[in-house]
Amino acid sequence: MLTVPGLCWLCRMPLALGHWGICSVCSRAARTDKTLCPQCGLPATHSHLPCGRCLQKPPPWQRLVTVADYAPPLSPLIHQLKFSRRSEIASALSRLLLLEVLHARRTTGLQLPDRIISVPLWQRRHWRRGFNQSDLLCQPLSRWLHCRWDSESRHTNTGHCDPAFSQCPATQTQPEKCLSS
Repeated sequence: MLTVPGLCWLCRMPLALGHWGICSVCSRAARTDKTLCPQCGLPATHSHLPCGRCLQKPPPWQRLVTVADYAPPLSPLIHQLKFSRRSEIASALSRLLLLEVLHARRTTGLQLPDRIISVPLWQRRHWRRGFNQSDLLCQPLSRWLHCRWDSESRHTNTGHCDPAFSQCPATQTQPEKCLSS
């Protein structure tokens, strides 16, 4: 896909501010309208109370902010960022996450983070891609939220990993399929 400055990545309409990457109409349309658990992001009955699974076995984080499911119209952009070396998409996706964080702050009183930590990428995958897409998303987000960005944290097994929190449906029967991307 050819990048045309000033056009929305999704609808290809002109942008008021070209560096935003995604217009306000598409930004609103991409947001999920499902009721999600505030801790794990899975469908729930209340958006302000943790689901039963999180009450029984809380994840190691306190709050989760999501933009949308991994589905069109955003999934093709994420795929391009990760596998087609389209790093210019990262800023637009980071902006969507920023808008969700600010929305959560207004509606639920979410405290802004004091640090953003990039999700580490397997060494071989990082070498193959040449970058960590999480770094590309976290860097502008930390600048906009005026907080520290930590890309050097290393994974530590906290013992809280639970396949039930995974977005991949194969984790419970064939976990190796989720690792093969």
